[in-house]
Amino acid sequence: RRFINLPAASIDAGIRYALGSLAAFMGASRGFVYRISPDGCVLWNTHEWSAEGTAPVIESLRRVPFESIPWWRGEVDRMEDVRLIRIAALPPEASNEQAIMVEQGVASLIVLPLRHAGKLFGFAGFDSDREDHEWTEESASLLRSIGGLLTSTIIRAEAEIVLEESERKHRQLVETLQEGIWTIDRDAITTYVNPRM
Repeated sequence: RRFINLPAASIDAGIRYALGSLAAFMGASRGFVYRISPDGCVLWNTHEWSAEGTAPVIESLRRVPFESIPWWRGEVDRMEDVRLIRIAALPPEASNEQAIMVEQGVASLIVLPLRHAGKLFGFAGFDSDREDHEWTEESASLLRSIGGLLTSTIIRAEAEIVLEESERKHRQLVETLQEGIWTIDRDAITTYVNPRM
């Protein structure tokens, strides 16, 4: 519910707060959100929360070429949950992914797809630096419930930012015109006058 009325400028902090709350509930070390680029070639790590003592990785994973992690791509493209109790048990074809996760100190993780308009939008997940972390169905169900809210919140924030930028450009254009502009509403009340009037 915290997201419903957040202004666009506060949404990133709100998402980090939600990731932290969910991570604490699940006993995770890190929570994250990745977006898939419009061309489907790059993963963008857009949001992350890390527990005290767990190094953040958002900067090193800001842009990950999908081609560098082919096993992960196949898992994500199927739009199914991925629950790994032990990273060391990944199949041989996931050696690139395993190397990245080992470098991050990840021992286990849970990831669920984020969908928008029936298409894969990205994924959200949590990882742990402890071996054999059990990701329960309750955890997966909670993450599924939150996933739609995260997706719609991110899309709304992006739309608000685009609208604000458009309004700023329009206002700048109108205020610098050499012509006077005066607008009134249907009750003949002045709603705007540019500086030339």
